[in-house]
Amino acid sequence: MFTVLFAESINRLMKRREHIDAVKVARAFNLIDKFPPVSVIKAYVEKVKEAAQDMVSKDAVSLQALVYLSSG
Repeated sequence: MFTVLFAESINRLMKRREHIDAVKVARAFNLIDKFPPVSVIKAYVEKVKEAAQDMVSKDAVSLQALVYLSSG
């Protein structure tokens, strides 16, 4: 019962990009077998990479638009 409750809490933390807290909860409640810290942190790194790529591509488009507008 409590294992399911804590597993759901960990999943919610991960959806909110709070992976470090998810690892802490998993460790505190002995759920490391279901939420291996390395896998959780790797998932976090992937989310951060995706967010960074989105930011760079949006900024690149904005920069290109500015350059285009200023040259015309």
